[in-house]
Amino acid sequence: MMNDFTADALNRLNQTFYEQVGESFDATRGQAWRGWQPITAHLTAPLTVLDIGCGNGRFAAFLAESLPGDAPIAYIGLDSSAYLLERARENCARHARLQATFIHQDILAGDLPAQELTVWRCSACCITFPVGRGVWR
Repeated sequence: MMNDFTADALNRLNQTFYEQVGESFDATRGQAWRGWQPITAHLTAPLTVLDIGCGNGRFAAFLAESLPGDAPIAYIGLDSSAYLLERARENCARHARLQATFIHQDILAGDLPAQELTVWRCSACCITFPVGRGVWR
């Protein structure tokens, strides 16, 4: 298990990284990953999605554009980058079916929203986070 000193150092490094490169990160993350397409066969709106480490909200936009029909998608985006959350708000506002909520939160320092979810997604943000801290306990 990772010790607290290492976990905190990695978390600070991650936050500093996104503070410094948030704008260029956003500029290079405008398209959906090809690997997301297969999941659409297993999802039907309406649904409720929690996206941990949501970045600029491109997963929400992907769902809004890819799932058939116009049923609502309740989307909760959680990220520690204020810049990327603002971009996510802007990107999600373009899709009427998205009922989006955004939470500015360090996932090591808090709990997840307490509600029933259809999907929860946690992509690259879990690479360096230790089990036993924050939402990972």
